Amino acid sequence: MELRAYAEGYVRLLWLLLLVIPVSLEAGWLYVQGETATYTASTSILLNASMLVDTAVPSTIVKLSVPTSYAAQVATPPVLIAINKRYPRLSIARLKTAINVTADSSNHILLIRVTDSKPEAAADIANYLALQFVEKQSAGLQHELTYYQQWLQQEITRLTSEINALNEQIQALQPPKTKPSDHPVLPTQQRIILNNDQYRVNNDIRSLYLYNQALSDIQSVQPLFQKAYIIQHEAKASDIPVVPPPSVSSVLAVAVTLGVLLHIAVVIFMEYFSPFIRHKGEIERLSGLSALNGALNIFGFEYKRLLAGHPLLCCWRLDAFRFLCESLSIQALKKGNHTILLTSLRQKRNCAVLFATFFVHSGYRTLIIEASQERPSLSQHLQILGPGNLKTDAGMLLSCIGRTSSPSLFVLPANATLTQNEPLTAVSLRALLPELQKLFQIIIIDGPVFDRADTRLLAAEVHQTILLLQKRRDRVKVLKETAIRCQDIGLRVQCLLVS
Repeated sequence: MELRAYAEGYVRLLWLLLLVIPVSLEAGWLYVQGETATYTASTSILLNASMLVDTAVPSTIVKLSVPTSYAAQVATPPVLIAINKRYPRLSIARLKTAINVTADSSNHILLIRVTDSKPEAAADIANYLALQFVEKQSAGLQHELTYYQQWLQQEITRLTSEINALNEQIQALQPPKTKPSDHPVLPTQQRIILNNDQYRVNNDIRSLYLYNQALSDIQSVQPLFQKAYIIQHEAKASDIPVVPPPSVSSVLAVAVTLGVLLHIAVVIFMEYFSPFIRHKGEIERLSGLSALNGALNIFGFEYKRLLAGHPLLCCWRLDAFRFLCESLSIQALKKGNHTILLTSLRQKRNCAVLFATFFVHSGYRTLIIEASQERPSLSQHLQILGPGNLKTDAGMLLSCIGRTSSPSLFVLPANATLTQNEPLTAVSLRALLPELQKLFQIIIIDGPVFDRADTRLLAAEVHQTILLLQKRRDRVKVLKETAIRCQDIGLRVQCLLVS
């Protein structure tokens, strides 16, 4: 039952699939238009700075700094902004994804790889990144070398002046010698000053030597630092895409498949959380009311054909309803009379004429009573030719009952009046019903909705009460409340699904 309900829901919402498929095709086409081939351009940079700093300048005085990792020094924010100005279609976030920078394990080679839909743009961006990196890192290294050169020259000048000044002070502190063999004894204070000056001179001479050596090393290896960062090869545009564009047919097929799956998911979701009655099993499981076998599944034009006496094009669609009417006819044969009350949950269902049509075709003398004063429609579906000229056993003339073109079918419309211009009400119908049951084999009362007091009053006098439920229109919650009400008043009701 559940699977059948889902299948019916799928067919019922087939119009939604006819909308989903064009939308899916349009989305797939837009995706194909937006997706293009992907090309990759790469270049590499030889990193000699670390080796030059360790070997070319062995002095402990000069400490040149080089980055430990170069990957973050390539795609810097200023460089990305400059690329974005050159290629506005590439946002900063997309550039960060398209640019890939890696270094080898020894940190001697830096590889820059750029992926883009246009090969010329990929090569241009890769070369620009490499050139900017080399210029920035080389300029930084040259700035450090220039700084150390200037600093060493200033220190050498300062130390030279300081040594000369100390030598003059030492010369002035030493007493003059009259003879080469003289060793004059200096005062203690003068001797201490002289020793300190001599110590300072020796330290300055040693520092001067080291500074001169460092300056000489820097000046000799400075041309080598111009090759601290070397672009090994220039990035070139590739003619072979790394990722070819997807084929149109495959993308459209996937889009249609996803659309169908989405439609199935929507149908399952709507059916699972549906507040309406979908099949017979739900009636018995959720409300506890018994449901008649089969369902009344008929379209409006088929209904008109049946009333006109024409056969249906698809007779098998009413087989279940025909079997139901035959079972009710058998009950009429067993009891001598069978009275049926037709009611519904929320609005009147025009099914009484269809029931009567099947009973009349089976040869049963049938009466249709329209007990609902709201929206009377019996006269619209059946042509009343005149009074039926029927009398009760007591001799009362039933002029309110009309005859139709079928000799076995009679009608008591809602606007009929009984004796002394008494309108047809539930109370008067209840009093007249025993007499009518003697005249007709089957009586069908087309009653009002179930929540009316007249309906429950008539239900106590009939042999069978059938609650007509429209599939996917009547709510399960209302059906449960009706079942509780029937249980409270002890009324036995059977349900029939109407499509």
